[in-house]
Amino acid sequence: GGAVGILISLIGISSFTGLTRFTFGIDSLVGGLHVVSVLIGLFAFPQALRLIEGLQQKSEKMNSYYSKSSIRQSFSDIIKKPKSITIGSIVGGIVGVIPGAGGNIASILAYNEVKRFSKDKEEFGKGNKDGIIASESANNAMVGGSLIPLLTLGIPGSPTAAIFLGGLLIHGIWPGKSLFVENASTAYLFFFGLILAQFLLLLIGLSCIRYFTFLNTIPVYYLAPIIISFCIIGSYAIQNNLTDIYVMVILGVTMFILEKYGFSPAPIALGFILGPIAEVGLLQGFHVGHANGSVLLFFFSGTWNLILIGLILVTIFFSIFQFYKNRPVLAHEKEIPISHSRGFWWILPVLGSIIGYFLISSDSFEQRIFPQIIFCLLFLISIVQFSPQIKGKTNTKTKKSTKIDWSFYIVLLIICLFSFLTNFTGFYIQVLLLMFTVPLYFKFQKRQSIPLYKILILSIAFTLGMFVIFNMILQVPIPSGFPSLLIF
Repeated sequence: GGAVGILISLIGISSFTGLTRFTFGIDSLVGGLHVVSVLIGLFAFPQALRLIEGLQQKSEKMNSYYSKSSIRQSFSDIIKKPKSITIGSIVGGIVGVIPGAGGNIASILAYNEVKRFSKDKEEFGKGNKDGIIASESANNAMVGGSLIPLLTLGIPGSPTAAIFLGGLLIHGIWPGKSLFVENASTAYLFFFGLILAQFLLLLIGLSCIRYFTFLNTIPVYYLAPIIISFCIIGSYAIQNNLTDIYVMVILGVTMFILEKYGFSPAPIALGFILGPIAEVGLLQGFHVGHANGSVLLFFFSGTWNLILIGLILVTIFFSIFQFYKNRPVLAHEKEIPISHSRGFWWILPVLGSIIGYFLISSDSFEQRIFPQIIFCLLFLISIVQFSPQIKGKTNTKTKKSTKIDWSFYIVLLIICLFSFLTNFTGFYIQVLLLMFTVPLYFKFQKRQSIPLYKILILSIAFTLGMFVIFNMILQVPIPSGFPSLLIF
């Protein structure tokens, strides 16, 4: 995932040589891919597709059930579980410092550790309060820890921190030691904001929680097209560029498929953000090392270099150890892929890395060395993943095949088609079509008696609401499309 993210970041003009790469003759790609459209495509758009895919599940109850409890009872439960809070906070803080780990890993590890020290292990997985408190404590503690590598090294410690990094880079602010000298007000704003946010979150949470729970009552078949609509307008509004919408949709569909094979969007996002920075540092190191007489000595000698290399190796081996150690805990998170023949799909990155390596081999040294290193890394990792599949060592839990519901993929194709036709239909016509198509799919999929007039009224009402907000209040430029030209 990290290698794929780095390769995506190399599209466009090289920050070191000023020459274009991987644009395939498309002028819209010369400027590269915008970080906002990429992050929306990696995180938000796939979530909407998963919601639509979930409409075909047998359970017709789309919303969660509620268990009423008082605020006093909630605080009492937390105070009575100091061990769970302590374990969760410590694990979350440590995981937050590790680049790219995120709240998901922090929560899972904290859950596993508090279960290890519990006397009632069989109660976990059935709503045990110790597991819930530890997981949420780790998720919250991870936020502060993730800011440490972000502000000091420019390495996000979580997907949210990666979005923060993108916001800093958009405004021309580079993390590192210069941040605390040249932009000290911004650095301290993070600290004071983090402290203030704790009290504001408590105040807002206690006062609004009863109203926020009603959001969960919104039917999924309305919520999914709403998310897609905001993804489209969010991608377009950054640069008023239709290419950003196309990039967001393509990455979103690709990420939706990759997640079924165990990929996570966080490493891809980290690779995309840190790729150009890593390339510039590598090429500068080559030139400085060559000037000093030896490139290898420049990279692999010196106290700080050895310390950093040692930390990298420790992190890699520790991650591998934790993966195999917590494999039973993580097993239930694995989704069954589209096809049970997992080994076949690893041929694609193997062939892609070979083709990419030789396609760029004719460029200059500065232009090709970093992409070729990444292609080699991608090739080796793909071979490692591919070889056990050839030997028949696939996990029996993932070999089970499921019947593919082609109706969902037809709806997915229609959604992509609507997104690609934004310039022709216009944004609001597109929103109306999305708001009508997804509930209609649910109606025929579940054979539910949802009145068509209700779907149409809600679709028109939401579209008018979007028009009032974006055109009359915020005055955001949006694709007007062919219908507005006819009216004009």
